[in-house]
Amino acid sequence: MQSVLPAPHNSTPFTKMVPSYWHNPGQAPQTPHTLGRLLDIADDRWGDREALLSLHEDRRLTFREARETVDKLAAGLLQLGLKTGDRIGVWGHNSSQWYITYLAAARAGLITVKLTPEYEPSELLYTLNKVEIQAIVCDEICGSRSSVEKLTHIIPELSACQDSDVEFQSSQVPSLTRVILISDRKFPGICRFQDVMDSATPQNVDRIRKSQIMIQPDDACDIIFTSGTTGKSKGAILSHHSIINNAIVYGRRVCLNEESRYCLFTQFSHTSASCLAIISCLYYGATLIIPGPQFYPTETVKTIRDERCTIVLGSPSQFINILVALDEEPNLTPTTLETVVMGTAPVSPTLVKNIMKNLKPVRVSIAYGMTETGPLTFLSQSSDVPEKSAYTVGYVYEHLEVKVVDQEGRMVPMETSGELWVRGNSIMLGYWNDDEKTKSTVTPEGWLKTGDLFVLQKDGYGKVVGRLKDMIIKDNTNVFPIEIEDFLSTHPDILEVQIVGVPDPRMGEELYAFIRPRNSKKLTEQKVRDFCKGKLAEFRIPRHIEFVSDYPRTVLGKVQKMILKERALQELGIQTDTIWT
Repeated sequence: MQSVLPAPHNSTPFTKMVPSYWHNPGQAPQTPHTLGRLLDIADDRWGDREALLSLHEDRRLTFREARETVDKLAAGLLQLGLKTGDRIGVWGHNSSQWYITYLAAARAGLITVKLTPEYEPSELLYTLNKVEIQAIVCDEICGSRSSVEKLTHIIPELSACQDSDVEFQSSQVPSLTRVILISDRKFPGICRFQDVMDSATPQNVDRIRKSQIMIQPDDACDIIFTSGTTGKSKGAILSHHSIINNAIVYGRRVCLNEESRYCLFTQFSHTSASCLAIISCLYYGATLIIPGPQFYPTETVKTIRDERCTIVLGSPSQFINILVALDEEPNLTPTTLETVVMGTAPVSPTLVKNIMKNLKPVRVSIAYGMTETGPLTFLSQSSDVPEKSAYTVGYVYEHLEVKVVDQEGRMVPMETSGELWVRGNSIMLGYWNDDEKTKSTVTPEGWLKTGDLFVLQKDGYGKVVGRLKDMIIKDNTNVFPIEIEDFLSTHPDILEVQIVGVPDPRMGEELYAFIRPRNSKKLTEQKVRDFCKGKLAEFRIPRHIEFVSDYPRTVLGKVQKMILKERALQELGIQTDTIWT
């Protein structure tokens, strides 16, 4: 079996080798602000300007109203008995209350734990206990089910409470003492969101404002759980300093300013929504616009058009669905877009070209990063031509070092593939209560191992070759799904492609392609293979092809390849427990 990473380049004299390393010291100094301080500054600069527009709630907040509302909730949380450093979970879909809670937790010196709305009771139980959450703020409906029903399943003590505003003791979640529900209805043992806010006394609101100087930039403010595609999810801890400075660079590169109107349809529980969108809009005075609680393509396009949005951020799959919506209703085509930002998953050059053609933005910015890097490490520059965005993940982020290494952690030559490592100001503080995993991910010298196969160019731009765990070894040859997925996406009748590896007695592994067609009646397996002939080497053409209407996804829009692989193995009649765990 071939090694995943290249062997050390001992045969190449270092004096003749340009190592895959880049340091971007930045155009501007870093800021020592906290999230709470950013809200004060935004109020001072743009008090009467619109900070947030939540269309599905028909609610608008100016920067001044946002600060006043946030401080009332922050004071109410302290009155419930929460104290500096306590963890507060936010569990729900996009709303003004989510936005307010996130900033209120920061103003109160709490650590926000972002919980995926689709969590089922077992997943919720794991995350609540993993970081020892003291309180949770939640929607009445999370995913498609009642959050109260899910909570009562793991905290049966709630049903025994005689009042809605009481502390309780949970046997399964000993740390949790408060549940706060965004609802007008009353439930046993559960506080109502508005009641907590209304309970704030002027003295405690004043206390919140005076306490901002005590909260430090290096303090933890966020815990965000990784996707958990290879085992249990891990809680990455991010500081005020890391996410604010990361968001400032982001805003500069995507040309944010106080006239910008930022349409956000990615869930707030994802780093790109909260750590980038919320914070960058606060810093640059832009208006954040929420089309709805979840992503609905047609409603999103209507929002972009009607609200004259200038910037949008989403995943490749979301933009594919937006383009499909425009095909069905071309009269919705927006005319004010300046910047389209895509990240969270590999972006094909074909998709970039289709966005430029159909949405007609000034620029398409490609973002690359991960939760643990706070989140971005590469991003297109505002002056990049579309071709640059189509074939790279952008330029090295400011205040960061990156390098590409071999299997022994030694730098490979520039423009050679290897694993990407990152070091700098936005790297996570570690995984909560998991020193062993932290030490295996971050070296003693501070380098974070991304697990991504990467090529660093001589101009500081980069390309993702694939994920180490996604690599397929066919006939002793490494095959990276992303390359074949990008090629197949150029077919006019294909919307999306996802490829996984499945065991094969002769070749070791074979390629299994899940194809989402534009028109299922036009596309056949033979047509796909004919399209590949003469353009792909024979061993890179998928042996197994299955047409699907969509993919299993996380609430953030990421395709769950683990589930696709299980489905492929079942379809082929292969026992999964003998292949992998």
